[in-house]
Amino acid sequence: MIIGITGNYGSGKDTVAHILEKMNFRHVSFSDLLREELKKRKKQITRDNLIDIGNELRKEYGPSVLAGMALEKMEDGENFVFTSIRNPEEVKKLAERKDFLMVNVISPEKERIKRLVNRNREEDPKTLQELREKEARENSSDPKAQQLNKVAQMAKVVLNNDSTKEK
Repeated sequence: MIIGITGNYGSGKDTVAHILEKMNFRHVSFSDLLREELKKRKKQITRDNLIDIGNELRKEYGPSVLAGMALEKMEDGENFVFTSIRNPEEVKKLAERKDFLMVNVISPEKERIKRLVNRNREEDPKTLQELREKEARENSSDPKAQQLNKVAQMAKVVLNNDSTKEK
């Protein structure tokens, strides 16, 4: 089985993936695939560079390229959770498999900014305005770029993460 997870900054995608890892799912982050590519190119790993390299790969190899790269990491008999899915063609490629389920993790904006400030990663937004600006970049109208809102609409399951990790 493959569970695909999408969601906005700080919604809890990695937390959901971590729970699934405890249930013997193998986690493959599309962002990690992009980090590997940036390392190969000896470029700094920043959010902007991740977005740029992802968009570059989609333009060069097609908008579903990251899904193809993730599928190559699969082995028979294993369950997988794929995170950081940000283009509708990636979802379509994964949905060719009968064992694929797309999940959108949502969380209130104010809760997400609290989480981001608390985790204190270098490039995370620190204000609601900065959060909104960064998320706008992930919602392009270019079919070969990030289209997070369109991906979210393709989810079969919406997980409302508006509480604690335990809940």
